[in-house]
Amino acid sequence: MDEIIRILAQFFDKEKIPYMIAGGQAVLMYGEARFTKDIDITIAMRPESYRKILDVLPADFAVDKNNIEEFVMKAWVMPLRHKESEITADLIFGDTGFESEAIAQGRKIVKNGYETNFIAPEFLIAQKIFAGRLKDISDAESIVNIQRKKLNYGKIEQLLKKLDEELGQNDFIQLWRSIIEKNKI
Repeated sequence: MDEIIRILAQFFDKEKIPYMIAGGQAVLMYGEARFTKDIDITIAMRPESYRKILDVLPADFAVDKNNIEEFVMKAWVMPLRHKESEITADLIFGDTGFESEAIAQGRKIVKNGYETNFIAPEFLIAQKIFAGRLKDISDAESIVNIQRKKLNYGKIEQLLKKLDEELGQNDFIQLWRSIIEKNKI
């Protein structure tokens, strides 16, 4: 998987497409080891720009969907498959303020000898709480438990308060505070 991450990171850097590795691969960097079968990469592009990627995609990757235009426009995701290894990568199109800030504040981590932009743990925790599935909450807790002394708790609160305000609720900040309480932070 690290080799595929390196190839994709080099591709995005070469094409000057801002990106960050997120999802399960980022959880592996900051939290407890768990099985993940793919790579999630958020790119700072709108789905209407998907052709730019298709036109320059490295030859060892294939698009993993029929009628890719319709799929990308609906899901904001372009599923790719590395032909040799069969490893899949989801390119997630994102142009919200959250995603732009997360990409800009990513952590540079060397993978397979190449400096790769990973989502920072604070943004990953906020993203996982936003997703809200049991697996995501468990991922957020594992990151808190392992990174507890390194985390910027104020940043996490700020991100979740902003999400709550944008959606007119307070669910995310309440969930975050329950995680803090449960893990005795």
